[in-house]
Amino acid sequence: MAQLPRSAGGRLRVCHVFSGDLWAGAEVMVFNLLSSLAKDPSLSVVALSLNEGELTSRLRGAGVETHVIPESRHGLAGILVQAARLLRDADVSILHSHRYKENVLAALLATWLRVPMLITTIHGLPESPTSREGHWSWARWRDRLDYVIVRRLFSTAVAVSSEMKHALTTRYGFRAGQVEVIRNGGLFPPRARSARAGAQPFHIGTVGRLVSVKGLDLFLDAAAALRRQTPGVRFSILGDGPLREDLVRQARALGIADCTDFVAPRPDPFGYYDSLDVYVNTSLHEGLPLSVVEAMACGKPIVSAAVGGIPEVVTHGEHGFLVREREAGRFADLYLTLMRDDSLRAKMGECAATTAHSRLSAGAMAQAYRRLYDCCAIGARERGWWSRLLRRFRAAGRRVVERIEIRKAETLRRRPDALMQRLRSARSVLVLCQGNVSRSVFAANLLATALKDHPVTVQSAGLGTQPGWRAHPRVVARCQALHIDVRAHASVAISATLVAGADVIFVMEVAHLVEMTRRFFGARHKTFLLTSLAPEVARDIPDPAGKPDDEVDACLDHVKGAVTPLIGALVGPPGAAR
Repeated sequence: MAQLPRSAGGRLRVCHVFSGDLWAGAEVMVFNLLSSLAKDPSLSVVALSLNEGELTSRLRGAGVETHVIPESRHGLAGILVQAARLLRDADVSILHSHRYKENVLAALLATWLRVPMLITTIHGLPESPTSREGHWSWARWRDRLDYVIVRRLFSTAVAVSSEMKHALTTRYGFRAGQVEVIRNGGLFPPRARSARAGAQPFHIGTVGRLVSVKGLDLFLDAAAALRRQTPGVRFSILGDGPLREDLVRQARALGIADCTDFVAPRPDPFGYYDSLDVYVNTSLHEGLPLSVVEAMACGKPIVSAAVGGIPEVVTHGEHGFLVREREAGRFADLYLTLMRDDSLRAKMGECAATTAHSRLSAGAMAQAYRRLYDCCAIGARERGWWSRLLRRFRAAGRRVVERIEIRKAETLRRRPDALMQRLRSARSVLVLCQGNVSRSVFAANLLATALKDHPVTVQSAGLGTQPGWRAHPRVVARCQALHIDVRAHASVAISATLVAGADVIFVMEVAHLVEMTRRFFGARHKTFLLTSLAPEVARDIPDPAGKPDDEVDACLDHVKGAVTPLIGALVGPPGAAR
């Protein structure tokens, strides 16, 4: 195999390593990402696949430099030797792998070729054991070994949802700083806005591998429950897998074989999505399924199990419905609601399409990965002894600043006179957290509602967000209970303009005080912890991203306890003029 030429013009060269044996969600995501990155003139993208298939064919068609070392003809050692020859003089700066075999190969290649940075995208968490699919013991040890390799040898692991990041850091031993969240994005065709013909049966469908983790037995049970209530409906499953015959038998046993189609997989599923009235997901767990994103882009309301990263992109009551109970009757009731209300179905579909096209496109995903590559390239240049020494000094400096901020915060919580004085004259309040989807959104809306009759403006932003993220579903629900509508919220990144325009800035954690001191040193005198006037509650309000609903609710209660005395200070005593 010929060697690759050196990257021309100083372009950053990134090599993606993947299996390419299927055309499923992960492979579609790889195609969407690489075909989008290939349009960046400052980047050189190389694809290395272990199989010929639909993915490699499409990548070549999109102009992506694609090479195949067939694993059917080579063992790991042979693949390693061939890949090393291919990449030896190619100036690869970053190896980006997908899944466990490719992680091992990338780690070995990086050591051999001295590639400075290793990245992997974790497309899903380990699946639960099943008696049908077997080999559970081997799969469990394989996944454990994979995570050990990634934790120890990879600079960054990309999680496709905040829920996955939480699982990786709390259950699998990853450091929070090692895991980045970048949500999957799709390449969407122009929307087909044809109205459904009234004579056609109402069509409910899903897309996925026919395996246990997809929970398709629940899909069929829900279909049977709905069919008992109304005859004018048909169901379909697009996909293939080892459980196909079992699912066909279940459909017969439930008496719905005459209205249930098992559709063979197809390279382009958008015609199938367009044929649907409602898209369904019944998985036991997920990362962030691209099928849900694609169905949203086609303007289909979603009825989904509230698992994995799905609640981060599907807002209950806005884009469709989320179901926390694995009860067929609950799914059937929601199907019936959408069947009977054409305007609700159209409204939810339109909201879903707007969200997918604005926040979940392949372009948005590629931009996020491009920023990650830039950060990794900077990190690779800082690996000399002087840079290591400098990083140690910086870390020591950060610890010193953190101790100073803790001392100042504790002093202020005991004697808040300086904050009280600033609040009395404040006309603009800025509330910050990390992602601007939960804590700062809830706090800012509580403040804004209480101050609606006072000349004080309240804004929120995120220290580490990507613009356009929706509010957390629990925040939406809690705000609705208070008659506050935050369904249209889109996250905003912190900027110098926002900081300069604020009279008072509130943050959630001491780490945020340190970050503000580093990035906006001139604003340190007007930046305070949200809990500064509530010494009875815990000082820091931790990030609830990816945590169960009860922990999110506890966090929001924490926020409310911190905000209540702030409202009193901003409003002032009765009759006081501002």
